[in-house]
Amino acid sequence: MRLSSDDMLKIKMYFFNEGVCLVEDRSDEPHPELNICNNEVKKMFKSLVSRGIARKVFVWRHSYFFLTPAGIDMLREELCLEEQDMPRTHVDTTHGRMEQVENVIAKGE
Repeated sequence: MRLSSDDMLKIKMYFFNEGVCLVEDRSDEPHPELNICNNEVKKMFKSLVSRGIARKVFVWRHSYFFLTPAGIDMLREELCLEEQDMPRTHVDTTHGRMEQVENVIAKGE
């Protein structure tokens, strides 16, 4: 079984954009987000884990893959992304929420 370079790029882009990926332990079904066979996605992530790009947690027939801080830099370089591009799981969204809370407090609501 060999992944095409388009599928490898698709997996890496998805993983970088999301920062996490869930892969079910069912080799015959396609991955719901990537539309690539789960077994092929697992093999790709096995390579990413061995290179230190991802970290794996296995629970009840599900593999959870998390992007490591070193993996962010490695994938950013491989995918030719800019420095400000960050995965969703690493974007700080609390700043906007704090402003909303401060506005509500200031209005006395």
